Amino acid sequence: MAYGGGWFVAVGSGAVSSSGQNGAPLQLSGDAILSSETGEIWSIAQSGKYSGLSGVTFGDDRFVAVGGNGTILTWSPTPSSIDSGLVLDIGSRTVYSLWGTNAGELPVPPVISDGHTFVPLDFAAAQLGCKVQWEPSSRQIVISFQDTTVVMTGDQRVYTLNGEVKEMDVAPFIADPGYTMVPLRFVAQALGDEVQWNPSNDSVIIGTPSG
Repeated sequence: MAYGGGWFVAVGSGAVSSSGQNGAPLQLSGDAILSSETGEIWSIAQSGKYSGLSGVTFGDDRFVAVGGNGTILTWSPTPSSIDSGLVLDIGSRTVYSLWGTNAGELPVPPVISDGHTFVPLDFAAAQLGCKVQWEPSSRQIVISFQDTTVVMTGDQRVYTLNGEVKEMDVAPFIADPGYTMVPLRFVAQALGDEVQWNPSNDSVIIGTPSG
């Protein structure tokens, strides 16, 4: 167990005596990561991404956990921590929760282009809970969520947010084998989500801002 950045983090397996959200002891059926801001109420995630975690420490503003087969896991808590969200690794189709559990698969992996992270349009529908439409004739991408509508056009930086014309630094594009890739930060922020980049392991965190 280690403490740092306002968080307690523990790794391991078996039964523990600390209380979960309902006050009952947490029973771990395998490798897991636990986190708590108070040391009393803990959240748990079964570690499907990392195996054999046996130790964790905190230093240089980040947690570092080690495990079997050379596993090294790092995480840096920040003042703008995301309360709940997803982690995307560049070049990997698998989507994870904040604490390493498998949360689904993307049709194609995220990529970095012109300094921005692009994700397949399907991600907006499947993971962000949006309604998406692709109009082949006009090459328009329509993303809607509650009372927000974003309209983008393939290979163009100009887009509209609820009818207001705006401009992005980059443009959506079509990637082999025919998937529409959209800039994650622009889409997420338009829908009220936050995006954080973790340079230590080339991953992107997207979710609901704390507070």
